[in-house]
Amino acid sequence: PMEYITRQSQGDFCILDQREGNLWMDAGMVTTQADWSLDFDIGMNFFEWHAPVPLAHEKGIFTRALKFLTNIQQGKPARRLNWTMTINPRLDTSPENYHKWGPDRAT
Repeated sequence: PMEYITRQSQGDFCILDQREGNLWMDAGMVTTQADWSLDFDIGMNFFEWHAPVPLAHEKGIFTRALKFLTNIQQGKPARRLNWTMTINPRLDTSPENYHKWGPDRAT
């Protein structure tokens, strides 16, 4: 079922299990060009698979992100902005705001 579902749209899909106060990546499907390895990250916890990201651990970004993710409740939609790190100082690089930061805009 996961393969069928994930082939209906593009993106990175992961099945996470919440245990020991953390999220563990137990399975996944990557349908687009990715700058990370699903085969490498399977079996790791949230902090382990984000370990290569510079400075984010020291600034507490992943501790706050884990708290946000583990507090999402079924049936209560939640929204987050893209967590991609960029060299641009713009904080919101979400697709719905592409017209504000895309290549046609001088930032």
